[in-house]
Amino acid sequence: NAFVVVAPTVPYFNSQPERLCTIDTYRRRAWCRAEVLSHVLRCGTNMVYVATEKDINPVSDSSAVIEDAMQIFFGDLTCCALKHKGMEKCDKEQLMLPLLGLFGEAVRSVQEMNSEMAKSTVRAGQIGR
Repeated sequence: NAFVVVAPTVPYFNSQPERLCTIDTYRRRAWCRAEVLSHVLRCGTNMVYVATEKDINPVSDSSAVIEDAMQIFFGDLTCCALKHKGMEKCDKEQLMLPLLGLFGEAVRSVQEMNSEMAKSTVRAGQIGR
């Protein structure tokens, strides 16, 4: 279950003036942050990599990519940059329900893990002595 951020330095398609996509612009985009966080909440960080035009490297738990992903709603959104002209909803509203679902899964996983740890402790006779 690997997750690879592919972020070479390339020009944005049809941008005037011309701007570049980089790992830094990837890290700033809310939807990109959501992708990373979704993977991390389901699979952890041990199989997350960043590929640029130079190389591919594993991401550590304290990586800026992971830290930024935790701040999804502070990320850049095109809809907000365009002041929501011609749009029914802000992308933040579109992100809310999927993120609540992921959060619920994460909470359930922690509860199951704690429950299994408690059962193991009782079976081992470590409680009540």
